[in-house]
Amino acid sequence: MTSKNVPIPAFTAIVAWLLTPQIAPEHAADPTLAGTWLTTLAFPGERPLRAVITFNQLDAGLGEETGSGQWARISKNQFSASFVTSADGIAEGGAECRVKATLKLDDGGGLKGPLYAEVLDPDGQVVRHLQGVARATRIRQARDIAR
Repeated sequence: MTSKNVPIPAFTAIVAWLLTPQIAPEHAADPTLAGTWLTTLAFPGERPLRAVITFNQLDAGLGEETGSGQWARISKNQFSASFVTSADGIAEGGAECRVKATLKLDDGGGLKGPLYAEVLDPDGQVVRHLQGVARATRIRQARDIAR
């Protein structure tokens, strides 16, 4: 039995290609939530919460880390999203807000949709349930604006 040595650069390229998630051709050009968003969460009778939320390209499941989110496509311009942000302004002492939303991407590139939120105390216990509306604008880098 003989074996051939595969050159390291070729092996690395093959492994990288195999590990890169493939996007189905029919969805390759569809918009995504990937990027950083300035988000406003509005709840009846409460002061709006503002948060900066980051979604990655292929929803690799960043977990429940404050300021990062997960998303899944529902249809071409509609998404299910979840994220955790600070609850400062509607709760005391380092509380967090765990948010689930159905968001629609409009023609101007903004997001809007209904949301459900759980306010968590510092021990992670749910202390309040809220319903409201999320609005978001993608934060663009200077090089994106110049294009």
